[in-house]
Amino acid sequence: MSESETARHTPSRSDTPTVLSYLPGVMAGAAVAASASLLAGALPAGVSPIPVALILGVIVGNVLSHRYLRDGLRILTSHVLRIGIVLLGARLSLGDVARLGSESIVLVATSITLGFGVAWIVGQRLSCGRQLAALIGVGSAICGNTAIMATAPVIKARSSDVALAVSTVTICGTVSLLILPPIGRLSGMGDVSFGLWAGLAIQDTSQVVAAGTAFSESARDVATVVKLIRNAAMALVIPAVAWRVGGEHARGDGLRSSVRNAIPTFLLAFFGMMALRTFGVISEPIAGVLTGFADLAILVAIVGVGMSLVIGELTRASWRALATGAAAALTLAVVGYMLVSLLTPSVG
Repeated sequence: MSESETARHTPSRSDTPTVLSYLPGVMAGAAVAASASLLAGALPAGVSPIPVALILGVIVGNVLSHRYLRDGLRILTSHVLRIGIVLLGARLSLGDVARLGSESIVLVATSITLGFGVAWIVGQRLSCGRQLAALIGVGSAICGNTAIMATAPVIKARSSDVALAVSTVTICGTVSLLILPPIGRLSGMGDVSFGLWAGLAIQDTSQVVAAGTAFSESARDVATVVKLIRNAAMALVIPAVAWRVGGEHARGDGLRSSVRNAIPTFLLAFFGMMALRTFGVISEPIAGVLTGFADLAILVAIVGVGMSLVIGELTRASWRALATGAAAALTLAVVGYMLVSLLTPSVG
């Protein structure tokens, strides 16, 4: 790498986030979360603060300057969300996961295969290019922007393709987050069924947690577990995509590094908390306290998701990319609903 390239890739001191740079975004997110809770309390009974927080976050985020909020919002949508998910593990036991059955693993494998396959085929037909089609495919089928960022280096994707894929998957996931809970209620889905559906069909982890919470706490628990199983599939999918799309130059240290980082630490911590709950290390009262903190962390993180959705940036996604992402999202939603409907009798 040349000196000029090194300079471009090395953050300057002014670009390096500091504690003070995090405060505006974190404080704004906390204020919007508190406002969303109050507003939801004033609405008819049964209205979850989650959709209110998301919508309020989008409004506030597009009014305020992201120049001062960016670093803090990144903390909310990554670290705070992960903390909330880990703490959710205190509510569950390994038996709860076992009760989902081996069928849920089959559903996850099916949804990943179909989601990526549809994005790959439609993207090729619409001349999106192999890299962009692959990025939209992994983002739709596995875990949103995390999968996109993990896959991009090993297939040598251009930054423009990464930006398009992120915008596309964010738009499609947000639409799914908003419409799946009402559809689930109108169709009379139970908590477990909706949790399975949301965990299979919605793109990003934060969006899955938000949709599950908007339906019920039990649906959120199921959706979180299913989504984390999808996330873990990155360790298998990234090498396959790299081999198919990236060719010889995608193999080697870059691929090995991406595979090592494919299993997020917070996923292991989540199952670790479940194990502690299973063996009685975490008692019922302590689990209740930790769940309260989890609910708070998730609410603030969802506000961060909403405030990070800059409408002007999202509209830059091309119609080809949007059509590819929409085809994958529709496939995941429709097929997921059909499969979960068939599975419902065996999961209760």
